[in-house]
Formats: sequence, C-alpha cells, structure tokens
Amino acid sequence: EAIMLGLRMSKGIDRHQFASRFGQPLDSQLDPHNFALLTNSGHLVEEDGVVRLSEDGILVADEIILRLIR
Repeated sequence: EAIMLGLRMSKGIDRHQFASRFGQPLDSQLDPHNFALLTNSGHLVEEDGVVRLSEDGILVADEIILRLIR
C-alpha cells in the first residue's frame, strides 16, 4: 500500500524513509527485472534516493505498480 500511494504522489518514495518505517529496503518489495525495465524506459525515475513516476509513467501508473510489486 505504501508503494502504491508513494508512487502516486509527485514526491515519490524516499528509500531511506521507507527502510526506516518498514525495517526493510524498498528493493525487497519490488520486482528487480521490472524495476530495471521501467527505469530504462523512462517510466520510473530515481534521483537522490527517491523513486518516482515520470510524466509518462503517471499516465500508466496502475500498470507500473502492478508490475513492480511482488
């Protein structure tokens, strides 16, 4: 739920805050293959430890979230 809501927000998901809150790294909850594909396609952006949807990613947010969450 935190991932779904975090990605829908413009500020995205801060990796450090996620790990502090849930006691596990964000990557432990994401499909690594799809994360790489979506980052390479430009639908996901990671800057300064924050993962967020790009402008193109926002348009297909539901599909991205479905592919990311394990």
